[in-house]
Amino acid sequence: SDSDKPAATPAAPAKKDSSSSSSSSSSSSSSSDSDKPATTPAAPAKKDSSSSSSSSSSSSSESAEKKEEKSESKSSSSSSSSSSSSESEKKEEAKKKESSSSSSSSSSSSSSSSPSSSSFNINNINKNINANNRRSSNNNRLNKKFVPMAGKVGPSGEVKKVVLAYSGGLDTSIILKWLQDTYGCEVVTFTADLGQGEELGPAKVKALKMGVKEENIFIVDVREEFVKEYVFPMFRANAIYEGTYLLGTSIARPLISKKQIEIANQVGADAVCHGATGKGNDQVRFEIGYYALKPDVKVIAPWREWDLDSRTKLLAYADKNGIPVAASKRQEQPYSTDANLLHISYEGNALEDPWEEYLEDMFTRSVSPENAPNEPTYIELEFEKGDPVALNGERLSPAEMLTALNKLGGDNGIGRLDIVESRYVGMKSRGVYETPGGTVLLAMRRDLESICLDRGEMHYKDEIMPKYAELLYNGMWFSPEREMMQKSIDQAAQHVNGTVRAKLYKGNVMCVGRKSPTSLYDVNLSTFEEDGGAYDQKDAAGFIKLNALRLRTLKRRRTDAGK
Repeated sequence: SDSDKPAATPAAPAKKDSSSSSSSSSSSSSSSDSDKPATTPAAPAKKDSSSSSSSSSSSSSESAEKKEEKSESKSSSSSSSSSSSSESEKKEEAKKKESSSSSSSSSSSSSSSSPSSSSFNINNINKNINANNRRSSNNNRLNKKFVPMAGKVGPSGEVKKVVLAYSGGLDTSIILKWLQDTYGCEVVTFTADLGQGEELGPAKVKALKMGVKEENIFIVDVREEFVKEYVFPMFRANAIYEGTYLLGTSIARPLISKKQIEIANQVGADAVCHGATGKGNDQVRFEIGYYALKPDVKVIAPWREWDLDSRTKLLAYADKNGIPVAASKRQEQPYSTDANLLHISYEGNALEDPWEEYLEDMFTRSVSPENAPNEPTYIELEFEKGDPVALNGERLSPAEMLTALNKLGGDNGIGRLDIVESRYVGMKSRGVYETPGGTVLLAMRRDLESICLDRGEMHYKDEIMPKYAELLYNGMWFSPEREMMQKSIDQAAQHVNGTVRAKLYKGNVMCVGRKSPTSLYDVNLSTFEEDGGAYDQKDAAGFIKLNALRLRTLKRRRTDAGK
């Protein structure tokens, strides 16, 4: 999870390289085109500080071993040349200690320029040498190339090659190793940059260390495709689940499923794998997406197959197989998170009691409304065919737009939500969400619809919206009924053009102005002043009598029947 507050200025999405361009081009095709090769392996990523640290620990270990060998050789030489010289033995012993303490100093992550005398204690030296040897052993174990084992059968049958949705975190790293152990198959990793705010380079480094071939590692920037092809169509429907939830997690799953299937087709994989648990909605969303795009694909869901059913067992498996575990991961986390460019969610553990209020320091994308600026922020958002295209006069790409709205909304305490929702698998679940940009976008977009759409169009959209939102929540993005709804929603969106001005203030989005070249608003019809004959008020009498006719008839007949 992210731990820093949003930066002072929104970070524009990085320009795509050739691989992401390839991915992007594939996104414009419909779901039926998903079997075409569309994604290329990511170029080698530079190691970040964590991989550098791992590398430096390994080299420190090697250095310590070499120095120890030299020291032993000197000691042996000395004892053979002068059999019982106590002075010589003392000198050699001093040299040994000096050499060992030097190794300890270089390998210790907390060394200082002037260590205290206690750091030269022989027990401390031995502990450091043993720790370095363990690290070296783990690195050697991880760096071995994995050799697939033909004929090995796992719980889901025999698998030759599997595409794993891989974040590079502890859980998916354990899954990667478990797939190798349990199925003996070749593993292909897919890591999607959805704007979650994490450095993805380390995911490649970890995959390589675990024996994955470089050509089988895919890291793809899908931010533009995510917002343009998934988030914006959803917002054209004004979709919210159970009246509050903006579907930030739900809308990302179909894209991940689609990319996994595209890669599976490209590399000839016969299976796909995800890391969702057997209790949540995501297992349903991923797998329905897989089957909709590749009906005969094998699906591996480790959490429904393995016996690593506790955190203790997971950590023990990681330690046994040399999978690095950060100190923070050895402690129970206060909640689990899921992030993308649209939102970040917080669930579980400390949040499982719906009566307990969340802690303020949990949030990463917004300030509290109480701490938001005391002066409002005014913004103008321009729309074309239902989608935002310019902010305060500056045209932005879809991902740039959502990034900028996240910054503006978060700075003004907008987009926090604490709800209990009805999971598709049958249970109630509490979730806390931050969706600053999406909250601003929904309010301003709907406001523009009020002058651009006919009453019948608006009301029909409102009628089908709950069903549309439910389909997304339940993982039915690729269903024909969702696609049918989308066509009617997009038809109405053709007329949603114009600009909305809003005031952002302490958690609120207040629309204070709107204009449109396709507006249905006619001031001559709505004015209370002289309208020049645009509207004859006498016409209202007959309109009212006709609408009241059935109620008048009902009252008369039932009153007579009562008599």
